[in-house]
Amino acid sequence: MSLALPRSVGIASSDELLVIELAEPIDLDEVRSRLDRHLPAGMSITHVERVEAGDRRLPIAAEYEVSIDAGGEPAVSARAAAIMAETNVFVDRATPGMADRHIDVRQYITSIAVEPGRLTWRQSITATGTVRPNEMLELLGLATGDYLHRLRRLAVTYDR
Repeated sequence: MSLALPRSVGIASSDELLVIELAEPIDLDEVRSRLDRHLPAGMSITHVERVEAGDRRLPIAAEYEVSIDAGGEPAVSARAAAIMAETNVFVDRATPGMADRHIDVRQYITSIAVEPGRLTWRQSITATGTVRPNEMLELLGLATGDYLHRLRRLAVTYDR
């Protein structure tokens, strides 16, 4: 059992892909029924399908949303516009046990939208990397400690 694109602790999700390898074929309705009995309140299975052995679903894009404080939209919108206007946007990424890296994340940011009380963005995911949600929050002027718990991954697109 594995999640195709695990999230950081504290980030909610409306779209998860759980891959389960079974020892023997089971009817898909039975799989759903067995899993449903063990899900926490508020969680549901939206789709079950059989895939061939070795069929990997590789994430290629994700969309996130976060609620923002009333009145904060103009500042976030200005930062979003500045990010989208740039060719390169760098972050310093710390990875335990490794030297900090200076990474251009602009190539992964495909769109940013600011609405009253809400910020959404879409990002690509490639073999060479992606932008981390906490990095996006910081780039947009939203302190991770204040906003990470408000973050929700809305959708993930997979390459088949």
